[in-house]
Amino acid sequence: EILLKEKVNVNEGGPDGVTPLHCAVRKQHRKVLPVLLKAGGDLYAKANDGSTPVGAIQDADYRSYIAGLLSSQDGRAATAATGSSKRSPLPVSPRFASPGPYAIVLEDGAQYTGETLGGVMHGMGTMTFPSGDRYHGSWHKGRKHGFGQYKFANGDNYEGQWHNGAQSGKGVYAFSNGGRLEGTWQNGRFLNGSGRYVFADGDSYEGQWRSDKMWGSGTYMTAAGKVFRGYWEKNEFVAPSFETR
Repeated sequence: EILLKEKVNVNEGGPDGVTPLHCAVRKQHRKVLPVLLKAGGDLYAKANDGSTPVGAIQDADYRSYIAGLLSSQDGRAATAATGSSKRSPLPVSPRFASPGPYAIVLEDGAQYTGETLGGVMHGMGTMTFPSGDRYHGSWHKGRKHGFGQYKFANGDNYEGQWHNGAQSGKGVYAFSNGGRLEGTWQNGRFLNGSGRYVFADGDSYEGQWRSDKMWGSGTYMTAAGKVFRGYWEKNEFVAPSFETR
């Protein structure tokens, strides 16, 4: 009650970012928890290690208990199925999964572990595919969205931005042969425009691209330090070459 009277900020964490609500949830403290929630405790507050109070709720009975508290206080436990515009920390119906760590196995055998909302992948999570590919990063309504890393079974690796399930935005694609492509992606393809490719032998090219090829003005530097600037077309240097050093 002192917290309520003094209007203490219960979402202010310590040096490690852990808030009082983090501690209360982890210890399943049923006397302190209702007070913290009433004082505005945020179940989504992130500590420095990325953990959240809602993510620490593993016990089903305890989850139901907290959902009941929220529902009795101000209806914050309404789920997406009700059409409520309020964020839903804990759905009441068992038909909906917790936004905290949760495991999902898809029909094709892919396995997901991470945050969910309304029974779908939403938040931070990891998907392992039957092929051996693995994605770890942000999800939005069941699709890869935001920043994430995709490791292919063949050794290739993409790390960067995603949008609506596809590579879109700034990213780096590292090939298993040692090459690395840096630039902008759109709908899963490297976008025409500027980018940088580092070859396995140490050579590099930085400049314009088209159709996944060096095409336009660009600079090629060898591992030995020789630099060539000019115009490229379909990976071929078509302008008179010259060395700057």
